[in-house]
Amino acid sequence: MSKIDFAVKAASMLDEIGWLKTGLSDWQRDHLKQRVADLLTHCFELGQGTDSRCEAHHFEDDLSLSPTEARLLELLELRDEAVAEAERDRAGAHAKLSKQRKAWYWCHHRHYDKDPQPELPLPRLEIQLRRVGEEDWWNFEWLYGLMYEHHAHGIYFVPFGMTMSSSGRREAPEKPSGEGHYEPFRESHHVRTDMERFKLPGFYTCRELGWTVSIKPFAPREP
Repeated sequence: MSKIDFAVKAASMLDEIGWLKTGLSDWQRDHLKQRVADLLTHCFELGQGTDSRCEAHHFEDDLSLSPTEARLLELLELRDEAVAEAERDRAGAHAKLSKQRKAWYWCHHRHYDKDPQPELPLPRLEIQLRRVGEEDWWNFEWLYGLMYEHHAHGIYFVPFGMTMSSSGRREAPEKPSGEGHYEPFRESHHVRTDMERFKLPGFYTCRELGWTVSIKPFAPREP
C-alpha cells in the first residue's frame, strides 16, 4: 500500500467514526481530521522505513498536539463519557419502568367481547384463581374485581385487589369452599364486605381448571 493510499484510507476511516461528526464546527473537524491523518501517515512511513525523519525526537515533535487540538480531544473524550453515562441511565430507567409495569399489570382492566361465563349473573363480584407459572402451580394469584357489562363496549373486568400465593407443590391449590376454607384471607373479606354493601353476588372462578364456586356472604349481624 502506498503512502497516498494509506492516507486516503485513513481519512475514509475517520469519516466513518462518529466522534468526528458531532460537537465540532466544519473547520475544526476538517483540521483535526487532517492532523490525525498526517500522524497516521507518519506512522506508516516509520513502519515502512521510508521517512528520512525517523529519529525519535522528530517523531515525538510530530506527535505533539497544539493546545487547541488537545482541548478538542479532551472535549471529545468528555462527550463520549457523557454519552456512555446517558446510555447507562437510559437502560437503567427502562429496566425500572419494565419492572414497575410488571408489578402493576394486575390492575389493568380486562375487556371481553362476551361474558366468559354467561351462566353467571351480571354484574357480579369475582375472585379469579390464575396461575403465574407456565408449567406448574408453584406461584399463583387471586385476582378480585367486578365483572360488568358496558353499555357499548362489551364486558369488562375491573380489578380491585390481588393476592399472590406460593405453593409447596406443582399441583393446583385446593378449590375454595366458598364458606371460608382454602380462601385468600384478604380478598375473601373484601368480597364479602362488598357483597353486603353493594348487594351483588360473588364467585370464585378458575377458568383453567373449569370450576366456579358461589361465595357465601357473612352471617347476618346481630341488631
